[in-house]
Amino acid sequence: MTAVVLTSLDETLIAGQDATLTAITRTLHDEGITAGPDAADIVLETAQDCWSRYVFRHESALTGVTFWDALWLTGTGLPDPVADTLITHSILVWNLALARLGGDPSRASYAAAGFRRYRALLGMPLPGTARVLASWRRAHEVWLVTTGLPTHERVKIGLAGLTTQVDRIVTCQQGTDLRALLAGRQVCLAVSHSAQDSLRMAAYGGWPVVHPCPRTPCPARDRDGDVLHTGSTTTDVTCCSPADPGHGAET
Repeated sequence: MTAVVLTSLDETLIAGQDATLTAITRTLHDEGITAGPDAADIVLETAQDCWSRYVFRHESALTGVTFWDALWLTGTGLPDPVADTLITHSILVWNLALARLGGDPSRASYAAAGFRRYRALLGMPLPGTARVLASWRRAHEVWLVTTGLPTHERVKIGLAGLTTQVDRIVTCQQGTDLRALLAGRQVCLAVSHSAQDSLRMAAYGGWPVVHPCPRTPCPARDRDGDVLHTGSTTTDVTCCSPADPGHGAET
């Protein structure tokens, strides 16, 4: 039976929100705006508000896309009308954010393009990612489980230099039967940066689940015994050994 590791991407294997904040800071600097934490928060608040009202927000392919990823989606693989509005969406966000921050809203298209460029440059693997993936892949397939747009997740994987380290991308949207997709395979480990997703996977599949929670004490530590919580961003747990593919996670 084929052994599988399920993993999320942002904050588990690559930088996600930190990369977004850095890209925002650099973009605001280019626009002559002092980019303190408050300024970045205003951009994020604006992005969240605009994404909540985005006309195609509930299209099946976009239902799980985060508002910070929506700022640099390419739209590849989407119908042309949807792809075109994604560019318009990012420009609208920067138009409103620059106006709130005392910048020049007419430069929104330049700011949107600058952010996309910076964000792409910052999609690096987290420290230890190469080691962890090499360990997993000695005896397992690695499946990326995401709610994001598959084409965009492939872009992020490629920018991080991890294309050859991921065997399959599974987009879990409402109604996705992950267990059916895994038929004939055994999940030895599932890893997610989201405490909520970690708890859900433990309940859904009965799999050994790891939640990396390095920055603050995780509330889930006290309410769930089926998830292993670790302070390492790229988990410091190992998979089952090749000789014992059913052993699960161990410290």
